Amino acid sequence: MANRIHPTAIIEDGVHLGKGTSVWDNVHIRFGAHIGDECIVGGKSTIAYEVQVGHRVKINSGVYICNGVTVEDGVMISAGTIFTNDRFPRATTPDLRTLRSSAPDE
Repeated sequence: MANRIHPTAIIEDGVHLGKGTSVWDNVHIRFGAHIGDECIVGGKSTIAYEVQVGHRVKINSGVYICNGVTVEDGVMISAGTIFTNDRFPRATTPDLRTLRSSAPDE
């Protein structure tokens, strides 16, 4: 099954798109993101660098997924959802080294 990518989508170098994945209008997928097979990325969504998305995931319109987030297989994400990776989202230096992160039980 072939991928379908809208001409207005921005997919940076180093992104992995699984088989049969659809990327809709004005989507931005940052370098290092991994999108599984048979996914749908809805319009005007942003997937940050190093995000892991499983197989058969539906990401509706206007979703933002911050760096470091993992989405498991078969998940449906509602329109307008914003994910962060922990209490200190986007706490990195310009070279993407993490400055501080919360412990898993915090």
